[in-house]
Amino acid sequence: TTVTVAIRGALRAGILAAFEEIEDWPALTAVLQQEHRAILAAIESGDAERAAELTETHIRGAYRRLPGLHSGTIV
Repeated sequence: TTVTVAIRGALRAGILAAFEEIEDWPALTAVLQQEHRAILAAIESGDAERAAELTETHIRGAYRRLPGLHSGTIV
């Protein structure tokens, strides 16, 4: 939880800016939520390697999907 809170706090402004640029927010939200569910399922099943893999894929995918994260809005 502490790591998630720290990451969210550090990236909050860029994430919010990126959200404003998304044309189909409901579709993106559905994808992100499904990724979160898959990560949770891996954790609940005790598959740490799969959870780590899915988490990395999720973070990299969010970076690609949220242009504000890589358009210079985050220092």
